[in-house]
Amino acid sequence: MRPSSPSWCQFYSLGFFVQSLGLSVDELGLSVINIRSTGFKNVAVLFHDIRIRKRCAIVTDMDTVFFDTTPNLADSDAWAARKRKAIGSQTAGAHRKIDLDAFGAGNVWVRSFYATHTFEVDFVGAGNHEVIVRTVDKVYKAPATITQATTELRSGLLHQSGFRTLTMAEQEGKGWFAVLVAQTLDHQLVVPPYIREAVLFAHGSFSRPLIIRILQYRISCLWRIDVASHARLSAFALELERFREQEIDLPALRAATVAALPGDVVHAFLAGMN
Repeated sequence: MRPSSPSWCQFYSLGFFVQSLGLSVDELGLSVINIRSTGFKNVAVLFHDIRIRKRCAIVTDMDTVFFDTTPNLADSDAWAARKRKAIGSQTAGAHRKIDLDAFGAGNVWVRSFYATHTFEVDFVGAGNHEVIVRTVDKVYKAPATITQATTELRSGLLHQSGFRTLTMAEQEGKGWFAVLVAQTLDHQLVVPPYIREAVLFAHGSFSRPLIIRILQYRISCLWRIDVASHARLSAFALELERFREQEIDLPALRAATVAALPGDVVHAFLAGMN
């Protein structure tokens, strides 16, 4: 569950898993419920040993400041207000984490997962700057602004790439910006760690057929774009069959996957599967 901005949550939940795993949240057997942070506990309280014995992952933001908020006499009124708001959000986020962690303590069915900053900032910070770059010319028309935005997104500096992503989302409206970004997603998209961990927790153990299906999808993605990988991927397909027949275990499959799909985004998911 995640507060506010339902379009971001819904579009990205679908895009993340279709593009990264070849599966939608529905196919994973998960439900996404979007509510504001004040309502988290009202829903999560249902998941308990004496109530609904299913896992509930609460997903929210910590709103940790990612740019310099030191007051400066040269700041415009708008920029000074933005700094104050960021500091206030950070304080509220820290309190929210304390509250939710205490709420879930001792309950094996409920766990909270946090974006360090905000969804938009953590998304670009996870390595998805090129995804946002592909939307720049849909948001801006002036060549100078397009160049500046692209430079900031590719800067490798979170205070630049994160702030530019937020600026674009706020300008377009987060719902419409979600549509624009969803149209640019591909199989190289990186799922932010806190969302990946939330899904792994909520889903629980992955069956062998489901793991095989995910890896077959990753094979197909690389097969289409890298002819040189075909022999390696064909050999890996045989390892998948061995896994299906229980001739090798998950650790052995992980090792085979590293060799067959070097640098692939699936490794982070496999590492958390059991």
